[in-house]
Amino acid sequence: MADMDEIMKKAEEAEKELLGSLSEEQKNLLANAEKMVSEMMGVSDISELMSLSPKEHKKRAKEMNKQLFEMMGITEEDAMRMNRENRKSAERKPARTAAEVSESIIEQLEPFMKNAIYIEPEERTIENASSKIGGKPDMPENFVWYRNESDEPLTFLMQINCAEIHEYDKGGIFPEKGMLYFFYDIENQPWESDDQDGKGYAVYYYDGDLSLLVPTDFPDEYAPEECCCYGYADMNCIVDEIAVRFFSKNDLPSYEDHENLCGNVNFNYDEYDNAKTAILGYDTSEYIEDYFKLGGYSDVIQCGLTEEFDEDYVQLCQLSTFESDNCGFMFGDGGNLYFYIKKSDLAEKRFDKVKISLQCY
Repeated sequence: MADMDEIMKKAEEAEKELLGSLSEEQKNLLANAEKMVSEMMGVSDISELMSLSPKEHKKRAKEMNKQLFEMMGITEEDAMRMNRENRKSAERKPARTAAEVSESIIEQLEPFMKNAIYIEPEERTIENASSKIGGKPDMPENFVWYRNESDEPLTFLMQINCAEIHEYDKGGIFPEKGMLYFFYDIENQPWESDDQDGKGYAVYYYDGDLSLLVPTDFPDEYAPEECCCYGYADMNCIVDEIAVRFFSKNDLPSYEDHENLCGNVNFNYDEYDNAKTAILGYDTSEYIEDYFKLGGYSDVIQCGLTEEFDEDYVQLCQLSTFESDNCGFMFGDGGNLYFYIKKSDLAEKRFDKVKISLQCY
């Protein structure tokens, strides 16, 4: 990873270059915009704004958005609705065809094929200890809620009843029974496992009697309140509860991860994607926003993950944006949150050893 001082230096250089290319009128517009943002965020200038903690920055940004909504004459609910409609109406890339795909490329890819379990939200009644997104987790009575390094509770994202995914687990990598729970610091959003000393996320596994599980309330000192801007959860939010269904499909690595796995390759990105679609029978890019994934390969956004997680690791889960009427969640700007685990730890059900990575646009 690049040194942060070097990154900041390059950013400052790029900013100076940009400012040097602006006309006086454009510079005045930019200065007025910075002044307005500073006033609405309650700071003297942009440098003071940048010095705020992530938590304080998000709090003030939430208040600024309320002011903007008032200026535009719309409610926060209107903004949430328009945001959901815009995301759903975004034009998808045309489906790739398998025409004229090189047989040699297909032969190179087929050995890497593995099973993935897709997770789709579904409107139906949720029974106790069944798989779901959001709501209150069904936990043993002695469960102690996970917290970040500042002793603030993590957000509960999803629970998976392993018995419900067993028939779709073609690779046989998941436990046949028990419950998996996924927690994350949705407020501060750590990007990797070392952030917050590893306390910004957690995966919990329970393999006892599921009939003993009970819906567990959010910690008392952080009573749920209104959802943050555009309907995505912050620290004090309970994510909307919804049932899920499962189905399995074959999966292949991204072009970037295939390069990492194989070294130099003799075909380009488009050739790879055409071959990938031909082998799988579907375009994985059309699944990223609508489904979560257990196992399989990561649908990367910025770079391959096999450099960070070598052949000793497997993907446990990939989560993306969850849209809901009241309170969903998003990682960065429409990003993915990836959970990885060593094969040996997965076999021993050591889910406390899970690591994460986040990528976004």
